[in-house]
Amino acid sequence: MALAELVDQCEGVSVLQKSLKNGRLAHAYLLFGPDQTFLEKVALNLAKTLNCNNPVQSENSGLTVDCCDQCDSCRKTDRSNHPDIQFVRPESKLRRISIHKIRELMRTVYLSPLLGAYKVFILAGADRLGPEAANAFLKTLEEPPNGSLLILLTSDPDKVLETIRSRCLRVNIGMGQGVGFSPDQQDWILNFSKIATESKQGLLARYQLLSPLVEWLKKRHELIKKQLEAESPLKLSVELEPAAKERFKKELDAAIEAEYRRERSEQLKLIQWWLRDIWLSCLGNDNASFRFPTAADYTRIVSARISSRQARQNLDQFETTQGLLQTNVQEGLTLEVGLLKLNL
Repeated sequence: MALAELVDQCEGVSVLQKSLKNGRLAHAYLLFGPDQTFLEKVALNLAKTLNCNNPVQSENSGLTVDCCDQCDSCRKTDRSNHPDIQFVRPESKLRRISIHKIRELMRTVYLSPLLGAYKVFILAGADRLGPEAANAFLKTLEEPPNGSLLILLTSDPDKVLETIRSRCLRVNIGMGQGVGFSPDQQDWILNFSKIATESKQGLLARYQLLSPLVEWLKKRHELIKKQLEAESPLKLSVELEPAAKERFKKELDAAIEAEYRRERSEQLKLIQWWLRDIWLSCLGNDNASFRFPTAADYTRIVSARISSRQARQNLDQFETTQGLLQTNVQEGLTLEVGLLKLNL
């Protein structure tokens, strides 16, 4: 995928392309929007463009405006193994970007690119930078070395420290209506809404609703663990020192937990968007406003059974559930209670 394919989905992407076309690329960007997965997609495609071997160039300025999406560098980016593109994610059960990760970034940022023209660092969850890590990051963020780009991502820009926000060029990556959900996500919410509407009301029905969510989460956790274990230094054939082995093990466990929590949050946001569709339907809006138009029939069935006040309560309740899951609560029980309290 290239930037050109994302422009129709989000006006903010065209802002990035104009910066490239005019040779005015900022040293640091804060990309914000409701969908973390889409934010990462935009950031990766910007990084891909900067390091492309055969980039698309502007007819007017002759400067790079997009990637070819076919060269070796582009393929490495798509496979997440480009040595000049690095992700920094929240870790540990508290989902914080630690000062250890920031110091590691600060050491790496001053090294020359290995393959491409730029070293690109993508901080997924800039709102998860604590004060200590943020303060350590400020100097690098304000004056990164030439040939480097810092891209910070957040779905909640108000929670990003002002000292961080003020040092970045902010770009709204809000998506167009109904855009940004993959076919698998569309199919999943369609099945979820079908179960919610066809099941009889009562306790058993809510447990039937919990089942597809728990099943999806279990499969994703297993896949994340398998993928990250395959990329871990623990897989190296050389014998590691016990201290190094223990450190890599802790980092692997933290990375698995952080990525799982991120994907869980994104999956639960699908349910939140569907609950929003129900609320809009209760208010009399037609399916032109729905984020999941394919599930419109099921959305209307639920909205006919509840009041707009109850629909609004659903949104508040699920927001509470999402917040609780960012702490050290028991996942299964929290999801069970959260679904049981919904008015469907």
